[in-house]
Amino acid sequence: MKILLFLIIAFTIYFVLGYDTRINTVEYSIRTNKLKSSVKMLLISDLHSCDYENKLVDKTDDINPDIILMTGDIIDDRLPFDKGFSFISHIGNRYDCYYVTGNHELRIDPEINIKKIIRNEKIKVLEGSCYSFNAKGSILCIYGLDDFEMGENLWLNQLNSITDTLNNNLFNILLTHRPEKADEYFKRGFDLTVSGHAHGGQWRFPKLINGFYSPNQGVFPKYAGGLYKREGNALIVSRGLAKESTKIPRLFNPPELVVININ
Repeated sequence: MKILLFLIIAFTIYFVLGYDTRINTVEYSIRTNKLKSSVKMLLISDLHSCDYENKLVDKTDDINPDIILMTGDIIDDRLPFDKGFSFISHIGNRYDCYYVTGNHELRIDPEINIKKIIRNEKIKVLEGSCYSFNAKGSILCIYGLDDFEMGENLWLNQLNSITDTLNNNLFNILLTHRPEKADEYFKRGFDLTVSGHAHGGQWRFPKLINGFYSPNQGVFPKYAGGLYKREGNALIVSRGLAKESTKIPRLFNPPELVVININ
């Protein structure tokens, strides 16, 4: 009986220690010979309209990126929109920002027109399209897809359209919500793909399990969060910033901002 009680207390302490909603900043470096100078990018994903008061704004300003990439679900269809819109308004007026939809944004009543609201905040919305960014004399090509929830045929049409315009002499970045389509991204030849959606697998066990469960990947997801490489191309999956928008608490998986240095 004492051993059982000890185990219950130990596991309770373990899980309490694992619950942490403070924003964690993770940094990756990508090497390339396609740029003349380095570029600092901030990847923001899966905010889900969560309230971080001013902490998210302060951390973003402290990082002071050259570019902000947003890979969907910044706004949640089930929660009040105001916190997500407030953050979007802040960064849109200060940084060069690029955005693609997530599945939750596609579920919002079309009459609200989320894309129009985001464009009005000076943020570039990509929907099977591309923007060029002058990185101190070198060109970055930033491509983006609407979320797969739009329908497989429409999604593939967007992906095929942007793939046809790739210039392999330039550094090409793809913004997309879902990491489970990694095989498609890798074979298209993007230098870097960034995504979210997986929420870090919700539960992590450091050095043992990178993530326990992610939507559309199931148990022990392959792309829960982190840096993945294949044949010279990279995929970075953000663990996202969602906290109160999910019924299952994050364990050993704090909300995440991702800094990407291209040099």
